[in-house]
Amino acid sequence: MPDDQYQTVKEVADRLQVGEATMRGWIKAGGLRAIEVGKG
Repeated sequence: MPDDQYQTVKEVADRLQVGEATMRGWIKAGGLRAIEVGKG
């Protein structure tokens, strides 16, 4: 797992040229996988 690279919602949204709200909707709908980091 040390080679895994994580990106923020904003970074991915910028790359796909969509809004953060759109990204969060896709994540909530199950279209994209996401994890919360640092909420332990």
